[in-house]
Amino acid sequence: LTLAMITPTTPIMPSGADSNTIGDEIVIHGPDMHRELYPCCVVWTPIPLITWILPFVGHMGIADSDGRINDFAGPYYIGEECMAFGNPTKFLPLADLIFQEQTPGQAGVPKQPASTCGKRPDLAYPVTAGNTLALKKYNQAIAEQRKHFRKTQMYNFFTNNCHSFAACCIESAEVGKKKGRSWNMVTLACLLFFCGTHVSPMRAVK
Repeated sequence: LTLAMITPTTPIMPSGADSNTIGDEIVIHGPDMHRELYPCCVVWTPIPLITWILPFVGHMGIADSDGRINDFAGPYYIGEECMAFGNPTKFLPLADLIFQEQTPGQAGVPKQPASTCGKRPDLAYPVTAGNTLALKKYNQAIAEQRKHFRKTQMYNFFTNNCHSFAACCIESAEVGKKKGRSWNMVTLACLLFFCGTHVSPMRAVK
């Protein structure tokens, strides 16, 4: 009985590992609409009335490597794990830009098959010093900007909004810097509108 009580029921991760590290690879799980997790993605949802008139205007958030969404939804307020105007309808993956040194799809980690039930394939990247640092920097940037906005930032629909928060997080993490990328609210609005992927057909209708 004593042995049973102290025997771990879940694997113990090696020292220094995080929730995205499996063996010799960093795994970024594919967006999962049923759990509303969008790892390393910028997410977008429409704002009633406004989006119906101006389709490129909507509400934006950014998710960390575990898929938890953060959004700037009002003065000194950053929401976590949900969005102010409902669940995401579109997403824009950032993983390939975060892991600038390597390409996805390395062998060794089982890939989830593409499906129509809301779960998309995982991506695997080799564990290198650069990749590990990039992932930690991305998560840290979101945490730091969340703290900064909660303490200092007044919300303004036109100049300091949810798009601004997402852009600040990406800029702070230096995502895509090696490829000459720079980020602001206009850049993100255009990318989500023209290059974003709909979460599902029903949400596309929304």
